[in-house]
Amino acid sequence: MPRGPYPCLALPVKPRSPALPPQWHESQSFQPTGIKLCPSLPRQHERIIGGSVASINSYPFAASLQITTNGVHFRHQCGSTIINNRAILSAAHCWPVNAAANRYRVRVGSPNISSGGRQHNVAQLFRHSQYNPRNHDNDIGVIRVSTAFPLGSATIRAASLAGTNTNVPDNSDVIAIGWGATVHNGQPSEQLRHVAIRMVNQVRCNTDFRGTITANMMCAGWPGRGICFGDSGTGLVFNNVVVGVSSHIHWDGCNSNWPGVFTRISRYTAWIRNHS
Repeated sequence: MPRGPYPCLALPVKPRSPALPPQWHESQSFQPTGIKLCPSLPRQHERIIGGSVASINSYPFAASLQITTNGVHFRHQCGSTIINNRAILSAAHCWPVNAAANRYRVRVGSPNISSGGRQHNVAQLFRHSQYNPRNHDNDIGVIRVSTAFPLGSATIRAASLAGTNTNVPDNSDVIAIGWGATVHNGQPSEQLRHVAIRMVNQVRCNTDFRGTITANMMCAGWPGRGICFGDSGTGLVFNNVVVGVSSHIHWDGCNSNWPGVFTRISRYTAWIRNHS
């Protein structure tokens, strides 16, 4: 994602910084609530900055989309969210147009990207047909797997996804998760991480990103915290509901005080249903 010559963004300030609420404590299980769909300008491929290691039991819907170049060794490409027993939700920029499905697989049920859980081959890749790589509008995609996820355990569950009428108010505390880098230009994290950040006003974010933020996007961050390379495709969580898909960051990179940009899931409920 290209960079821009901007000063640091001062995020809306409350008396306290956002913190991981008790329900996200690593010893507790995810309790889904909310509406269930059962069923750049900016820099791409983001990692969690300023966060901590998370348990897969806290985010059992989290999955790693992996790619191979030789058919043997796979590496983490993007994060994703389980939406039913056959499909995951991710970002459109995570694979090119006409990508071969047999080059990808999905690891679920593990906090680690290279071990544990279950691995599933990819059957189909659905990239939003109106994805715009210039500003990452419509940065959303669905991946179908060839064998069903064994949903129901403490480590593999479908997420509660935002519905059409879901609204996340400005300054709300949200949780970003992912396996991305913890420092700019760093390597992907082997273990799943999470960080508490805060929603940023849409108009302000649009101004800071030179008018590239659309109604299909939402912004969240906090100085010294946020998403980075490798976090793309993972979910943004509000009150136990996945409301966004990690899309892109500011020109200044992962260590800047600018917010990250997420695809707004509530704008795509019908599209997700039709492709999953």
